[in-house]
Amino acid sequence: MINIAIVDDEEKERQLLTSYIERYFSNDKQRYNVTLFDRAETFLYSYKSNFDIVFMDIELPGMNGMETSKKLRELDPVVTLIFVTNMAQFAVKGYEVQAMDFVVKPLSYYDFSLKMKRAETAIIAREGADIVIAEGYKISRISSKDLLYVEVKGHYLYYHLQDNVLTGYGKMSELEKQLAGKSFMRCNNCYLVNPYYIETVEGFSVKMKNGEELIISRARKKIFMKELTEWLGEGRNL
Repeated sequence: MINIAIVDDEEKERQLLTSYIERYFSNDKQRYNVTLFDRAETFLYSYKSNFDIVFMDIELPGMNGMETSKKLRELDPVVTLIFVTNMAQFAVKGYEVQAMDFVVKPLSYYDFSLKMKRAETAIIAREGADIVIAEGYKISRISSKDLLYVEVKGHYLYYHLQDNVLTGYGKMSELEKQLAGKSFMRCNNCYLVNPYYIETVEGFSVKMKNGEELIISRARKKIFMKELTEWLGEGRNL
């Protein structure tokens, strides 16, 4: 199920986007759901990180789309954000809030479908493969999209989540293969990092969004920065 939010104060624009979404998925088995909002405040009030894509009008009454998107990123660092605007010059500021793309009014289905395809591809890549962790007699199943980073110590892997750390027996090399295509990166031999949760990189230090700092090894620095630069070049930002 792909959950989509449309935040636009103009009803005709909300309905047009909804019709384009229906058309896009008409020959696709993918299930989807669309929720409409006419004000930013209503959208943010009950937000629970339950959307995969947010179409955000920049020119909203009250709190505008850029201000709304900054608050959105505090609540959800990974949701795919697409600006909808008739002033493309404002959309280029999307890097400040990690917007993936923008569509310009009046909306054309062709332009929309290209951006939607890109968004869908990003979601599929982000939808983590389930990871099964055996910890003694306890079995846990997590999604890679909830994983900040993995740490290896001896024969054990430590899976760092937002508010928890799970421990399991395993090899980092095997986990790295399992997570291939999910954008995880090695900053040194001890850590496998989810770039969605990186806040800043400075020198040989990676600061995560939960406040933790990881060390980049000299041996891995060049390849890690290359991978991170390529990831950022796909329309993402720290």
